[in-house]
Amino acid sequence: MTAWLLALLAGALFAAVQYGRLVRREGAGVLPLALLRLAAIALLVALLMDARVGPDRLPAPLVALDASESWTRGDTTRWPRAVADARRRGGDSLLVFGDSVRLAPEELLPADAADR
Repeated sequence: MTAWLLALLAGALFAAVQYGRLVRREGAGVLPLALLRLAAIALLVALLMDARVGPDRLPAPLVALDASESWTRGDTTRWPRAVADARRRGGDSLLVFGDSVRLAPEELLPADAADR
């Protein structure tokens, strides 16, 4: 919020310096140009300051898990641990990839023939 206020202040200051005397001399006909300059400078300063638009919360992470058959080779306890960890770290959905990319079903088994 502070970044937006500073950006508006910078835009107003810049427009006042550039159009202040002209508005007094020419009248209200120049006022729309001054307001457009205010908006342009305010947006430029907001972009430079990386001002946020919207709530200050991070989006949920996107988690994808390889579901190829290679998980079944060797230690078989790795797959259930990987699924539990991915579900814990993931946001509202878990993606799996292998033969294709798709949403993970409830019962998830490593059955894809390849991982592409």
